[in-house]
Amino acid sequence: MSAGPAGAEQPAVRAASPVPQHVRAFLQRYCVRCHGSKRPRGELDLTALVNRGRIAEDFEHWRRVLQQVGSEEMPPEEPLPTAAERQQLMRELTRLFESVDWTRMARPGHVTLPRLTNREYVNTLEDLIGLPLPAIRGRFSPDGAGESGFDTDRDALFLTPTLMDKYFEAAESALDAAIALEQKPIRVRLESEKMFMTETRETPKRVRDDFFGYVLNRGQMSLYESVAFPFRGVYEFRIRAASTGNPTAAMLQIDAEYKGSVASPSTHPAEYVLKVPVEAGMHSVQW
Repeated sequence: MSAGPAGAEQPAVRAASPVPQHVRAFLQRYCVRCHGSKRPRGELDLTALVNRGRIAEDFEHWRRVLQQVGSEEMPPEEPLPTAAERQQLMRELTRLFESVDWTRMARPGHVTLPRLTNREYVNTLEDLIGLPLPAIRGRFSPDGAGESGFDTDRDALFLTPTLMDKYFEAAESALDAAIALEQKPIRVRLESEKMFMTETRETPKRVRDDFFGYVLNRGQMSLYESVAFPFRGVYEFRIRAASTGNPTAAMLQIDAEYKGSVASPSTHPAEYVLKVPVEAGMHSVQW
Protein backbone atom coordinates (compact mmCIF):
# COMPACT_ATOMS: atom_id res chain seq x y z
CA MET A 1 0.00 0.00 0.00
CA SER A 2 1.43 3.37 -0.95
CA ALA A 3 0.38 6.86 -1.76
CA GLY A 4 1.45 8.39 -5.05
CA PRO A 5 0.79 11.51 -7.07
CA ALA A 6 -2.82 12.45 -7.30
CA GLY A 7 -4.34 11.03 -10.47
CA ALA A 8 -7.80 10.07 -11.50
CA GLU A 9 -10.17 10.05 -8.60
CA GLN A 10 -10.57 6.58 -7.08
CA PRO A 11 -14.00 5.24 -6.13
CA ALA A 12 -14.54 5.72 -2.41
CA VAL A 13 -15.36 2.92 -0.02
CA ARG A 14 -19.00 2.75 0.97
CA ALA A 15 -20.06 3.93 4.40
CA ALA A 16 -22.43 0.96 4.62
CA SER A 17 -19.50 -1.46 4.83
CA PRO A 18 -19.19 -3.40 8.13
CA VAL A 19 -15.53 -2.40 8.22
CA PRO A 20 -15.00 0.18 11.02
CA GLN A 21 -15.04 3.82 10.00
CA HIS A 22 -11.44 4.50 11.07
CA VAL A 23 -10.20 1.58 8.95
CA ARG A 24 -12.18 2.83 5.94
CA ALA A 25 -10.84 6.37 6.40
CA PHE A 26 -7.26 5.16 6.82
CA LEU A 27 -7.38 3.07 3.65
CA GLN A 28 -9.12 5.83 1.68
CA ARG A 29 -6.51 8.40 2.65
CA TYR A 30 -3.30 6.37 2.47
CA CYS A 31 -3.85 3.25 0.39
CA VAL A 32 -6.49 3.26 -2.36
CA ARG A 33 -4.44 5.52 -4.66
CA CYS A 34 -2.28 2.51 -5.38
CA HIS A 35 -4.62 -0.28 -4.32
CA GLY A 36 -7.91 1.00 -5.67
CA SER A 37 -10.20 -0.49 -8.27
CA LYS A 38 -8.26 0.97 -11.24
CA ARG A 39 -5.20 -1.20 -11.93
CA PRO A 40 -4.46 -2.02 -8.27
CA ARG A 41 -0.85 -2.78 -7.51
CA GLY A 42 -0.11 -6.32 -6.39
CA GLU A 43 -3.62 -7.26 -7.53
CA LEU A 44 -4.89 -6.02 -4.16
CA ASP A 45 -8.04 -3.93 -4.58
CA LEU A 46 -8.76 -2.47 -1.14
CA THR A 47 -11.85 -0.62 -2.36
CA ALA A 48 -13.53 -3.89 -3.33
CA LEU A 49 -12.19 -5.56 -0.17
CA VAL A 50 -13.83 -2.98 2.09
CA ASN A 51 -17.06 -2.82 0.12
CA ARG A 52 -17.46 -6.60 0.22
CA GLY A 53 -17.04 -6.51 3.98
CA ARG A 54 -16.50 -10.29 4.16
CA ILE A 55 -13.87 -10.41 6.87
CA ALA A 56 -13.71 -14.19 7.25
CA GLU A 57 -13.66 -15.01 3.53
CA ASP A 58 -11.03 -12.33 2.85
CA PHE A 59 -9.04 -12.98 6.01
CA GLU A 60 -5.71 -13.53 4.23
CA HIS A 61 -6.01 -10.13 2.51
CA TRP A 62 -6.90 -8.40 5.76
CA ARG A 63 -4.04 -10.13 7.57
CA ARG A 64 -1.72 -8.84 4.86
CA VAL A 65 -2.99 -5.29 5.43
CA LEU A 66 -2.40 -5.65 9.17
CA GLN A 67 1.14 -6.96 8.71
CA GLN A 68 2.18 -4.38 6.11
CA VAL A 69 0.87 -1.40 8.08
CA GLY A 70 2.14 -2.75 11.41
CA SER A 71 5.65 -3.27 10.03
CA GLU A 72 5.57 0.22 8.47
CA GLU A 73 6.39 -1.23 5.07
CA MET A 74 3.24 0.38 3.73
CA PRO A 75 2.54 3.03 2.74
CA PRO A 76 6.10 3.67 1.51
CA GLU A 77 5.68 7.28 0.44
CA GLU A 78 4.23 10.46 1.89
CA PRO A 79 1.79 11.33 3.14
CA LEU A 80 2.51 8.78 5.90
CA PRO A 81 0.19 7.92 8.76
CA THR A 82 1.19 8.82 12.27
CA ALA A 83 2.16 6.16 14.79
CA ALA A 84 -1.16 6.74 16.55
CA GLU A 85 -3.09 6.17 13.34
CA ARG A 86 -1.21 2.93 12.69
CA GLN A 87 -1.88 1.70 16.22
CA GLN A 88 -5.58 2.52 15.95
CA LEU A 89 -5.84 0.68 12.63
CA MET A 90 -4.19 -2.39 14.12
CA ARG A 91 -6.51 -2.31 17.13
CA GLU A 92 -9.58 -1.95 14.95
CA LEU A 93 -8.58 -4.81 12.63
CA THR A 94 -7.67 -7.07 15.56
CA ARG A 95 -11.04 -6.34 17.19
CA LEU A 96 -12.71 -7.03 13.84
CA PHE A 97 -11.00 -10.43 13.55
CA GLU A 98 -12.01 -11.35 17.09
CA SER A 99 -15.66 -10.48 16.42
CA VAL A 100 -16.01 -13.08 13.68
CA ASP A 101 -17.73 -16.35 14.59
CA TRP A 102 -15.11 -18.59 13.05
CA THR A 103 -17.05 -21.74 13.96
CA ARG A 104 -19.61 -20.81 11.30
CA MET A 105 -16.86 -20.65 8.70
CA ALA A 106 -15.93 -24.34 8.79
CA ARG A 107 -15.26 -25.68 5.35
CA PRO A 108 -15.50 -29.46 5.40
CA GLY A 109 -13.38 -31.26 2.85
CA HIS A 110 -11.44 -34.41 2.18
CA VAL A 111 -8.23 -34.89 4.15
CA THR A 112 -6.33 -38.11 3.53
CA LEU A 113 -5.39 -40.07 6.63
CA PRO A 114 -1.94 -41.23 5.49
CA ARG A 115 -0.47 -44.64 6.15
CA LEU A 116 3.17 -45.18 6.99
CA THR A 117 5.54 -45.30 4.08
CA ASN A 118 6.85 -48.79 3.31
CA ARG A 119 10.21 -47.81 4.78
CA GLU A 120 8.56 -46.49 7.95
CA TYR A 121 6.47 -49.65 8.29
CA VAL A 122 9.49 -51.97 8.20
CA ASN A 123 11.44 -49.66 10.53
CA THR A 124 8.54 -49.86 12.98
CA LEU A 125 8.51 -53.65 12.80
CA GLU A 126 12.24 -53.78 13.49
CA ASP A 127 11.85 -51.44 16.46
CA LEU A 128 9.01 -53.49 17.93
CA ILE A 129 10.64 -56.88 17.36
CA GLY A 130 14.18 -55.77 18.14
CA LEU A 131 15.62 -57.61 15.15
CA PRO A 132 16.85 -56.57 11.71
CA LEU A 133 14.44 -57.79 9.01
CA PRO A 134 16.29 -57.54 5.69
CA ALA A 135 14.16 -60.26 4.06
CA ILE A 136 10.95 -58.41 4.90
CA ARG A 137 12.39 -55.08 3.80
CA GLY A 138 13.07 -56.59 0.39
CA ARG A 139 9.38 -57.37 -0.09
CA PHE A 140 8.40 -53.71 -0.31
CA SER A 141 9.24 -51.47 -3.22
CA PRO A 142 9.89 -47.75 -2.59
CA ASP A 143 6.80 -45.56 -2.37
CA GLY A 144 6.17 -43.44 -5.43
CA ALA A 145 6.32 -39.66 -5.21
CA GLY A 146 3.09 -37.70 -4.92
CA GLU A 147 2.21 -34.41 -6.57
CA SER A 148 4.61 -32.64 -4.21
CA GLY A 149 7.50 -34.72 -5.52
CA PHE A 150 8.08 -36.42 -2.15
CA ASP A 151 7.32 -40.03 -1.19
CA THR A 152 5.75 -38.76 2.06
CA ASP A 153 2.96 -36.91 0.23
CA ARG A 154 -0.11 -37.82 2.34
CA ASP A 155 -2.46 -37.87 -0.65
CA ALA A 156 -0.34 -40.64 -2.20
CA LEU A 157 -0.15 -42.69 1.00
CA PHE A 158 -3.52 -44.45 0.84
CA LEU A 159 -3.97 -48.08 1.83
CA THR A 160 -5.08 -50.61 -0.78
CA PRO A 161 -6.35 -54.13 0.00
CA THR A 162 -3.27 -55.61 -1.66
CA LEU A 163 -0.91 -53.54 0.45
CA MET A 164 -2.88 -54.39 3.59
CA ASP A 165 -2.35 -58.11 2.85
CA LYS A 166 1.38 -57.48 2.45
CA TYR A 167 1.42 -55.67 5.81
CA PHE A 168 -0.23 -58.65 7.52
CA GLU A 169 2.16 -61.11 5.88
CA ALA A 170 5.16 -58.99 6.88
CA ALA A 171 3.95 -58.76 10.48
CA GLU A 172 3.52 -62.55 10.68
CA SER A 173 6.99 -63.09 9.24
CA ALA A 174 8.46 -60.64 11.76
CA LEU A 175 6.84 -62.51 14.64
CA ASP A 176 8.12 -65.81 13.26
CA ALA A 177 11.64 -64.36 13.14
CA ALA A 178 11.39 -63.13 16.73
CA ILE A 179 9.75 -66.16 18.34
CA ALA A 180 10.67 -68.98 15.92
CA LEU A 181 8.19 -71.43 17.44
CA GLU A 182 8.60 -73.82 14.52
CA GLN A 183 12.39 -73.93 14.71
CA LYS A 184 14.42 -76.09 17.04
CA PRO A 185 16.95 -74.26 19.25
CA ILE A 186 20.41 -73.99 17.79
CA ARG A 187 22.89 -75.78 20.03
CA VAL A 188 26.67 -75.41 19.91
CA ARG A 189 28.72 -77.62 22.20
CA LEU A 190 32.25 -76.54 23.09
CA GLU A 191 34.61 -78.90 24.91
CA SER A 192 37.27 -77.14 26.93
CA GLU A 193 40.04 -79.49 25.87
CA LYS A 194 39.36 -78.56 22.22
CA MET A 195 39.18 -74.79 22.79
CA PHE A 196 42.04 -72.35 22.48
CA MET A 197 43.96 -71.64 25.67
CA THR A 198 45.68 -68.33 26.47
CA GLU A 199 48.42 -70.17 28.37
CA THR A 200 49.98 -72.35 25.69
CA ARG A 201 52.00 -74.32 28.25
CA GLU A 202 48.85 -75.65 29.89
CA THR A 203 47.24 -78.91 28.85
CA PRO A 204 43.91 -80.51 29.81
CA LYS A 205 43.98 -82.64 32.96
CA ARG A 206 41.81 -85.35 34.42
CA VAL A 207 40.94 -83.86 37.75
CA ARG A 208 38.75 -86.81 38.72
CA ASP A 209 37.12 -89.74 37.04
CA ASP A 210 34.13 -87.72 35.87
CA PHE A 211 35.91 -84.48 35.00
CA PHE A 212 38.53 -83.84 32.34
CA GLY A 213 39.55 -80.37 31.22
CA TYR A 214 41.62 -77.32 31.94
CA VAL A 215 42.31 -76.00 35.43
CA LEU A 216 42.16 -72.18 35.33
CA ASN A 217 43.90 -71.19 38.51
CA ARG A 218 46.19 -68.25 37.84
CA GLY A 219 46.61 -64.96 36.02
CA GLN A 220 44.57 -64.30 32.93
CA MET A 221 44.14 -67.95 32.02
CA SER A 222 41.07 -68.34 29.83
CA LEU A 223 39.55 -70.52 27.13
CA TYR A 224 38.16 -69.02 23.93
CA GLU A 225 36.59 -70.04 20.66
CA SER A 226 35.00 -68.30 17.67
CA VAL A 227 31.29 -69.05 17.35
CA ALA A 228 28.86 -68.12 14.57
CA PHE A 229 25.58 -66.66 15.88
CA PRO A 230 22.96 -66.90 13.09
CA PHE A 231 20.50 -64.40 14.59
CA ARG A 232 20.46 -61.40 16.82
CA GLY A 233 18.82 -62.46 20.08
CA VAL A 234 19.21 -63.67 23.65
CA TYR A 235 21.39 -66.77 23.91
CA GLU A 236 21.70 -69.16 26.80
CA PHE A 237 25.25 -70.07 27.80
CA ARG A 238 25.73 -73.20 29.91
CA ILE A 239 29.04 -74.06 31.50
CA ARG A 240 29.95 -77.21 33.44
CA ALA A 241 32.52 -76.34 36.03
CA ALA A 242 33.78 -77.12 39.52
CA SER A 243 36.05 -75.54 42.10
CA THR A 244 39.37 -77.20 42.88
CA GLY A 245 39.18 -76.01 46.46
CA ASN A 246 37.88 -72.65 47.57
CA PRO A 247 34.73 -71.23 45.92
CA THR A 248 35.50 -69.55 42.63
CA ALA A 249 33.72 -67.91 39.67
CA ALA A 250 33.75 -68.12 35.89
CA MET A 251 33.51 -64.91 33.83
CA LEU A 252 31.99 -64.81 30.34
CA GLN A 253 33.26 -62.38 27.69
CA ILE A 254 31.99 -61.85 24.15
CA ASP A 255 34.55 -60.19 21.90
CA ALA A 256 36.58 -59.32 25.03
CA GLU A 257 33.56 -57.52 26.54
CA TYR A 258 32.38 -58.65 29.97
CA LYS A 259 28.87 -60.16 29.89
CA GLY A 260 28.49 -61.79 33.29
CA SER A 261 29.86 -64.38 35.67
CA VAL A 262 28.70 -67.45 37.57
CA ALA A 263 29.81 -68.64 40.96
CA SER A 264 31.16 -72.18 41.32
CA PRO A 265 31.25 -72.90 45.05
CA SER A 266 31.30 -76.67 44.88
CA THR A 267 34.14 -79.09 44.17
CA HIS A 268 31.58 -81.29 42.41
CA PRO A 269 30.97 -80.52 38.73
CA ALA A 270 27.72 -78.64 38.14
CA GLU A 271 26.04 -76.77 35.29
CA TYR A 272 25.66 -73.00 35.45
CA VAL A 273 23.62 -70.77 33.11
CA LEU A 274 23.94 -67.22 31.79
CA LYS A 275 21.52 -65.53 29.37
CA VAL A 276 23.16 -62.88 27.20
CA PRO A 277 21.95 -60.82 24.18
CA VAL A 278 24.27 -61.26 21.19
CA GLU A 279 24.29 -59.68 17.74
CA ALA A 280 24.27 -61.92 14.68
CA GLY A 281 27.66 -62.80 13.25
CA MET A 282 30.96 -64.38 14.24
CA HIS A 283 32.02 -63.64 17.83
CA SER A 284 34.75 -64.70 20.19
CA VAL A 285 33.39 -66.52 23.27
CA GLN A 286 35.77 -66.54 26.20
CA TRP A 287 35.58 -68.01 29.74
